[in-house]
Amino acid sequence: MRNQGFTLVELVVVIVLLGIIAAVVLPRFLDVTDDARIAHAQASAGSFATSMVNTRAAWIASGEPGTLDLDGKTVTFTNGWPHPATMSNAACADLWDTAFRGAEPVQPYVAGAAAPAWSTLGFGISCLFIYHDGEIFAGSNLLPIILYRPLNGSPDVLRFYM
Repeated sequence: MRNQGFTLVELVVVIVLLGIIAAVVLPRFLDVTDDARIAHAQASAGSFATSMVNTRAAWIASGEPGTLDLDGKTVTFTNGWPHPATMSNAACADLWDTAFRGAEPVQPYVAGAAAPAWSTLGFGISCLFIYHDGEIFAGSNLLPIILYRPLNGSPDVLRFYM
């Protein structure tokens, strides 16, 4: 009578093949984190753009005043687009909070400080919104950034690698 079953050699071959497959497939699944970070930034940029368009529509409906009161916050306009009164980190954070009404936590960027998922930098004529999962680099060298240019109301997602 012959025993039916797998020999030790057959089991070792199967384990080695599974190990090779895992070694080939696993790095692809690890790269999904960066894709998810970019997707989150793109979704937030889309939401931000929609909010800016809606704010512009409210501004037009109000007779195009220099400022508009939205939910207790005063929004300044330049060329018909929401524009921080000063291009400071705090002013850009206020614009973000106005757009998301607190749904996406943000704080002005402070070097070395713990932060929520988003930080802001205001410079020149633009606001940068930096997505970093609560800590800079959070296990990745990818830093998705939304660049908002108030002169044309355009938010763009940038991929910044360190």
